[in-house]
Amino acid sequence: MILTTFIVSLYMLLVFIVGGEDNATYVKLILIGITLLSIIGQLSRGRSKGKSFAEALVDDEMDGIEEMVVDVKDKVVVILRGEEE
Repeated sequence: MILTTFIVSLYMLLVFIVGGEDNATYVKLILIGITLLSIIGQLSRGRSKGKSFAEALVDDEMDGIEEMVVDVKDKVVVILRGEEE
């Protein structure tokens, strides 16, 4: 996750430095801002769980996603079978 974010950030910085015609500069600044906010968000979510700086950057939250998918699947099965909760 963090490697992908770093690559995208680096690419955006290079594009920003190399090119900047018309109003493309503003678009590039916005994209860099979004990338920085996503890194800060990832870091804050991981740190709120009590993880170290490095662990927070690679926190993928897969357990929460898996739990949500299983819960939704169970609800869909109940609805398709016509059973009431």
